[in-house]
Amino acid sequence: MASAGKTGVDDKAAARELDFSGLCVPFAFGDAPIPRWLCSRYLPEIPRGLITNWMGDSLQPGSLVLDPFGASPASLVELARHGCAVVTCMLNPILRLTLEGSCHNFTQPEVQTIVDELGSSLKETSRFDEYIQGLYLTVCTACGQLVQADEYIWERGGRYPAQVVYDCPSCHSHQERDTNTGDKEILDRITRTPLFRMIAIDRITSKDPALKQDAEELVNAHSPRALYILVSLFSRLDALHLQRQKKALLNALLVNVLDSANTLWPLEHAEFRPYLLNTPPRYRELNLWKRLTNFAKEPSTIEGRLRLKHYPDLPVPGEICIYPGRVKDLLQSGEDVRFDAVSTVIPRPNQAFWKLSAAWSTWLLEREESRSFAGMIARDRYDWTWHAHALEGVFQSVKASGKVSGEWHAVMAGVEPAFISSVIPSAQKSGWKLSAFAMRHEDKIVELKWQPEKPGNSLSRASQIDIEKAAMNYLTYKGEPADYLEMTCASLLHLAQADLSVEEQDGISIQSQLKVGFSNPMKFIHLGPGGQTLESGSWWLGSHPAGNQTISDLLELEIIQLLNTTTGITSQIAEKQFRKLFPAALGGMEDYITHLLSSYASRQPGKDAIWVVNDKEKESSRLEVVKKLSSRVKTLGHKLHFHVEGDQPICWMDESKTPIYRLYIYYHTAFIGELWHLPQKEGKAILVLPASRLDLLAYKQKELPAMNQLLSSGWHIVKFRLMSRLVENPYITRDKLEELLKTDPVENDPDQLFLF
Repeated sequence: MASAGKTGVDDKAAARELDFSGLCVPFAFGDAPIPRWLCSRYLPEIPRGLITNWMGDSLQPGSLVLDPFGASPASLVELARHGCAVVTCMLNPILRLTLEGSCHNFTQPEVQTIVDELGSSLKETSRFDEYIQGLYLTVCTACGQLVQADEYIWERGGRYPAQVVYDCPSCHSHQERDTNTGDKEILDRITRTPLFRMIAIDRITSKDPALKQDAEELVNAHSPRALYILVSLFSRLDALHLQRQKKALLNALLVNVLDSANTLWPLEHAEFRPYLLNTPPRYRELNLWKRLTNFAKEPSTIEGRLRLKHYPDLPVPGEICIYPGRVKDLLQSGEDVRFDAVSTVIPRPNQAFWKLSAAWSTWLLEREESRSFAGMIARDRYDWTWHAHALEGVFQSVKASGKVSGEWHAVMAGVEPAFISSVIPSAQKSGWKLSAFAMRHEDKIVELKWQPEKPGNSLSRASQIDIEKAAMNYLTYKGEPADYLEMTCASLLHLAQADLSVEEQDGISIQSQLKVGFSNPMKFIHLGPGGQTLESGSWWLGSHPAGNQTISDLLELEIIQLLNTTTGITSQIAEKQFRKLFPAALGGMEDYITHLLSSYASRQPGKDAIWVVNDKEKESSRLEVVKKLSSRVKTLGHKLHFHVEGDQPICWMDESKTPIYRLYIYYHTAFIGELWHLPQKEGKAILVLPASRLDLLAYKQKELPAMNQLLSSGWHIVKFRLMSRLVENPYITRDKLEELLKTDPVENDPDQLFLF
């Protein structure tokens, strides 16, 4: 029987190593939730504090830090708050506006003043705010009063919105109804003249007349009413002649309005993160004036103001300097600047945001400010091969400059196999040696560190055998199936550690080469329903390694140990401790840990995050129960005139010593490694478990392919309490045993456990 003792888990951790285990380090968590920013749905989702926690002791206050991408304004603010002097290359003008507006940290009175100034300006003979609000007027069907719509629901390709949504302030009703004639007439008045479309297109194509087709595509990504209001807003902005600081504030507000104006707001997915400029089948048109005024009331997520500078005016600690261009140009400028480290969030391709940003910048900014990014309008494809080449250029520029004396620290958000396959090989080919790696699978966040490669070190080209070996070694280490992201990361880490490179060749991408390596049917099995792609489902070895305890088993045993040796733990403490022991375990575990804790422990009243072991689940108590039950099961076997042998399993055999029943008694469910690959034996296999473990078992059967395969191979489950009743039943006989074994069935949803 598997031990839950501390020494057992620690010894297994020490004995279980991969060739790249030295690269894997515990994940650096954040200290607070993901900060709220303008355009957040396009930006990397990274908890506050994660960037500085990942840099650790290598990041000292006063350090001059380079961010060559400028993809995450929040990470720049975090570094400056930590006391670093930060220089960032930020080519995207919309991100520059976002950073500038947030660092100014305008007060709510300041914001309200500029909104009032905009609203009180004249549009024809009306106040601007009243004119815009009039474009959203509809009639409440409950009370007949005029009310502003909160949003409209469109069907893609429709001439009019299908429905209108509003909360009536007069009768306090919430309505979602089909649009009527009055709603459609407002839209007809707007679209009667195409002038506003022509103005929007012209502001884009003034940079380059060849962009007309692309400009029309971008204009079509905004609903007609929203586009009309945007053009009106830009005209107001030009006419107000605001001071620089007020204009910066209004620009920041208008960035929020611009994002609210496009059609990339699917009805069914509130947390949708657009990557492509594709209008969903059903989408929401938001009330832009309400978005503007509501945003003015929202509190800032930045405490205090940060000072921004513009290159070549270099920052002091606590400041951020923006270079509005590429890192290659920055590093080749005449300034003699040496950076203590690189800290960056590596961007992933986002056609939607990059094209929209290019268009928005032409609408908001002067020609010179938006010129450098306007070329993004014409590019439609940002595939992973293109991205890998772009990243390689940045890595090479930083390496060739010789202006960075320390490590390169990077974080990736929204990680998928193709993304990580673009990053690690690009850095490796550019002369950067991977020195640390951590991943939190459930958050899709990867943390990396690189050091400059030593002179004279050369790379060899990886073969398909190298890729196969890397994946096989990881599956053996894990002891159970892994998903495609784990397989990809493990292979790339193995190759990086061995100074082997995988590169695009003959038009075959890195990701395609990895797929070929994983597809050898003699080495790997693809698990999952039929019709799945290679990226879905999970992967396992064609030849099973016997007796290797699985990572999921070891995690359960570690949870048991922690609960029995502490006064209480949190799920994050449990995860951190396990990742220290097994840093090369790349799979997700947060949801699994929650189910483990729920099975053995209870949340402390008033302390929702603290779990304390239940009295009956204490290890000493459970071990005593198992000891007594094992003795009673043997007694019952003798009572039924079986020959009884063994301890785990306890075998009940007939007169010819042919096994009839094999009974395995566990108080936990960490038995995949022991039972999954057992050779087929005679006799019915029975698992004897506490009833309190059945919810956990159902979860593991659903979520862990190894447990599903194990339990689907003929195992029967009997609860502790039923086995005790059978021992005490004076009328039990062999003939009645099968029927009695079913008298206390598993009380879970039959879709979760289908063993009886």
